[in-house]
Amino acid sequence: MSFSDIFTMHRPGYTSGRTVNMDNTADKRVIRAGCSAESPEHAIMERLASLVRSGLADHLQVVIIPQRPHEFTLTLDVLGACDVPVIIHAPYHKHGVNPCAPYAFSDEPRAIINRKIETALQQTAEAADTTSSPCIVMHAGRYPEGTKPASTEGFATFMESYSDPRMILENLPAQFSGVPMLGTSAEELIMLGDPWVSGYCLDFAHLYCSSNFNGLDFQQEILSFGALPVRLHHLSSCSAGSIKDQHLPLDHPDAALPPGPVIRRIRAHPDIPTSLEYRKDSRFYREQLAFLEKMYINCP
Repeated sequence: MSFSDIFTMHRPGYTSGRTVNMDNTADKRVIRAGCSAESPEHAIMERLASLVRSGLADHLQVVIIPQRPHEFTLTLDVLGACDVPVIIHAPYHKHGVNPCAPYAFSDEPRAIINRKIETALQQTAEAADTTSSPCIVMHAGRYPEGTKPASTEGFATFMESYSDPRMILENLPAQFSGVPMLGTSAEELIMLGDPWVSGYCLDFAHLYCSSNFNGLDFQQEILSFGALPVRLHHLSSCSAGSIKDQHLPLDHPDAALPPGPVIRRIRAHPDIPTSLEYRKDSRFYREQLAFLEKMYINCP
């Protein structure tokens, strides 16, 4: 049974994508759910921040995309003006920051790669300072097939140089475009994170993809995170049996992320915020936030 199935069961006549009446206020919000944006998207960040200020969302997560200094100064001004709780997400492999194997997928000289990483993480730390973000979400990264032991060591070497006490480590799908990724289970995260990070981020869709890839039980994989100091949840959906992270809306016709284990985990940890992760504007997020709240209330 999907998120949409349960929602429809409790709301006859529901049509996906319709405008939702959002008269909620912060004291009526039943779940600590927030929105996500990328740092160059200033107008979107401002509109999503307005959802937080109006009580419709709990926080704004911002993925820091490396920029030229003068552009990043403007981004810091926009972030500072948002005046809402912000969670900072560090750049990752798509942006040139791949901790476990920083040089494996680039032909550039190592000195240039190092400078780009230093700039990216410096901007990340500045954004966290500006917003008083309680954490910085990190990815361990991807590695060439057959090099997992060396990549595990590479992650430790990276963290020796770039660790920040606010960093938390997020679980990843088993692969990205056919390339293996590091830190895909609770067990791996504990091994990688100690002593470098202050906690962990549980991405439900990533865990679902990894469970499918490895033939594991999704519910049991979620339960294994009970032993970790999880400080943040990430949520989106994907199609049945997918091994690819798709970021489908929760009410998409093909959305098949099992809702029961996800909602039970969120209910059991009401103090942990959940960031919905889409590159969308405020109207989309209003609908997804409303849908998730209904799911939270109605899911068995």
